[in-house]
Amino acid sequence: MKTYALLLSASALAINWAGSAWAQTNKNEDAQMLETVTVTAQRRSENLMQTSISASVITGEQLSNKSVVKVDDLQFVAPQITINNFGQGINFNIRGIGKGEHNTATLSGVITYRDGTPTFPGYITEEPYYDIAAIEVLRGPQGTFVGQNATGGAVFVTTNNPNVGGSYDGYVMANVGTYGDVGAQGAVNIPISDTFAARVAAYVERRDPFYEVTNNGANYKGLSALQHVAGRLSLLWKPNDRWSILFKTDVGYLDNGGYAAGPYYNLCRNYTPATYIAANNNSTIVGSPYAIGCNSTTPNPQYTGDPLKFTANDTNKGLDKFTRSNLKIDYTLGDGTVIRSITSYQIGSTMYQTDLDGTDNGSLITYFDTATSSRRKNVLWYDRVNESIWTQEINIISPSDQRVTWVLGAFAQADRYNYPKPWSLVVDTPAGAVPHGDPLDGVPATPTQFKMQGSNPQAAWAVFGQIKSKLIWGLDAEFGFRWSTQRTKNDLDITQADSPIDPATHQPIPLLSRQSTKSYSFDYKAALNWTINENHYVYGFVATGYKPGGLNVPITAASQDTKTGTPPFGPERVMSYEAGYKGVWLDGHLRAQVDAYYNTYDHFQVSIGYPDYPTIFYEKNTTNSTIMYGYEAEFEAIFGNLSINAGLGWLHSSVGEFWTTDPRAPSVYNTTFGALPLPCDPVTGPNFQAYQAYYGAYGIADGWRSFDHLGNSTCHNLKGHPQSMAPSLTANIGVEYKFDIGGGDALTPRISYSHTGPQWATLFDNRNYGDRIGVRNLINAQLSWQHGEYIVTAYGTNLTDSHYVAAMNANLAWGGPPRQYGIRLLKVF
Repeated sequence: MKTYALLLSASALAINWAGSAWAQTNKNEDAQMLETVTVTAQRRSENLMQTSISASVITGEQLSNKSVVKVDDLQFVAPQITINNFGQGINFNIRGIGKGEHNTATLSGVITYRDGTPTFPGYITEEPYYDIAAIEVLRGPQGTFVGQNATGGAVFVTTNNPNVGGSYDGYVMANVGTYGDVGAQGAVNIPISDTFAARVAAYVERRDPFYEVTNNGANYKGLSALQHVAGRLSLLWKPNDRWSILFKTDVGYLDNGGYAAGPYYNLCRNYTPATYIAANNNSTIVGSPYAIGCNSTTPNPQYTGDPLKFTANDTNKGLDKFTRSNLKIDYTLGDGTVIRSITSYQIGSTMYQTDLDGTDNGSLITYFDTATSSRRKNVLWYDRVNESIWTQEINIISPSDQRVTWVLGAFAQADRYNYPKPWSLVVDTPAGAVPHGDPLDGVPATPTQFKMQGSNPQAAWAVFGQIKSKLIWGLDAEFGFRWSTQRTKNDLDITQADSPIDPATHQPIPLLSRQSTKSYSFDYKAALNWTINENHYVYGFVATGYKPGGLNVPITAASQDTKTGTPPFGPERVMSYEAGYKGVWLDGHLRAQVDAYYNTYDHFQVSIGYPDYPTIFYEKNTTNSTIMYGYEAEFEAIFGNLSINAGLGWLHSSVGEFWTTDPRAPSVYNTTFGALPLPCDPVTGPNFQAYQAYYGAYGIADGWRSFDHLGNSTCHNLKGHPQSMAPSLTANIGVEYKFDIGGGDALTPRISYSHTGPQWATLFDNRNYGDRIGVRNLINAQLSWQHGEYIVTAYGTNLTDSHYVAAMNANLAWGGPPRQYGIRLLKVF
């Protein structure tokens, strides 16, 4: 609470001081006022301060001032946003809801729209921000207008349109910085005729990796530089006042270089490895597996204390490519009603390869093979996935100047993931072949491999609408709805380490996944709003959101059956209650947004151990609600030449009851009678009855009892645990002052601070396994000199050079960007 009070006091003090300074120094001046901020998420341009939406809006100019150049940076300029970036996979969460599972089966709960089109859900999100008009970050479920995959919120990115009737204008910007960072971007408007214009924009950047990686004591050669190239062509035709036809095509080649990471235990001074336990029926198991890991007195030989320093011995690569085309057609009827069509088609490809154990000398997380008792040294990952998306949306939008306004819409989407042949998704633990080295004990381990090929087609349809009516005394009521349906099916071939071998070809016989499933949802938003006057607005609403269900791949040969096999998982839903206040103060110099919310999060999709095979994962819905509530506050102020922005968010979350096995904890194997991990039922917990039956088949009535206490320590009830990727406190503040230095020139220093509280990477909340992601306190600063059409900016990010953990996945800790500084030149023409 002291931290919260300190941050609130600091923000209030800054605003009060700013107000006093403005009053003293600008009494006789026409002080600058805040500009009106608009949002377009509800399919029309609306004043943010008079809509029942919690949102942060960042203009194109503010992106540069606030050092926002990619999606990761949004979490440092707006409250309640958490982004965990582990390569091409990005977990984007708003108010603790979004994506907490690291797999393609679980869809994202925060969807990104670009120029009115929903984009790839969770991948290719590192598309750079250039030639941007505005970014709107909407908090809370957006089930009415956005639909599926917006349980946490939505991001609307709008790029600059051509200017019909304008001139040849635009900008060029170039930068150089540390880590060999060199970049350039620009855009130009091309007036072709009085009714037709084009705009061309481009972006390029090249940067060295941040990591200090070695391989057997030498510099590691498996990393390459980041190289991003992107471009956009926009065409706008307005033949008359009624028609507007806008076409945009974006292309991108996003080579992320080697986005690598080391194991979490590199950050532990002391560490004792986790091992699978090979035992016979007479063994006595002592101690709890949760006493191992970083809770140890044994010195760690691989300690670096730095998430950017580690070893590796397999290549790291990451390449995304995409093309996206949008066609937006508006026709305005005589009474002002707009009929709109938005059509899009996009193709993307992502390729990712990494050293999944993050070492060159064998993982300290040792996995014992029951036959050879040898430790497997490497875990390798490779995937290549293609995705194509077609969308079509139709809107009918009433005029905005009526007592009753409304929107009707229909939406359709076809989406296909394709894992090309042959076997383009592979997880492997090789048995000592070069360059992977020999196992630590010199005994070749049995190779284990998971491979997949095939496709996953999906389709979605929806109809939606909203009506808003002005009542009396400044009151208005609105109701919106959306009916959605989604279908998905698998056409996948899968081989696993235990797949049977074809005696004729000596190759594994694939397991087949040919299942399908459907999801349906009716979402709504009902709000009552009060416009007290033109400067003060109060709202309250209840809204819902929905994320579709999906399919699990087969776990055993028996699970290939579409009726009795591994079951699909269902949709998850959010019910949100929110009340807020928006106000403009001090004659338009101070703007504030404050809100509080309460969410019930039902059927949360989580990866758990399969009940009979806890070391193998499948997706399941929790049976009890997760409760989440919190508040947010945002302030913007401008007093003469002084500008301030600040945000604060607090969140509490509590997971509903369910049981699951932590896959990182040792499982029990019996070398006499075969391998049998202890089953863990999601509803009832440890399934000792299964063990009893297993041993009973061998005539050993009480053999299972020796594993009783171990089952209690590996099968966990997660009731009351906080939601993953949901820090309790987020805050940010930025201050700048413009000094007029004569001759029309200006010097503007800006400093900003952002705080993201500690969070948990998994629902198990186990510090010994690296689950706790620590505090992120980042300071950025810049100094800009404006001279006519030129602006020269010296900038620095993460000035304290904090080497923090930006994401956790598969026992690896990904480090966030270290301190960077450089210089940027902008010319506007």
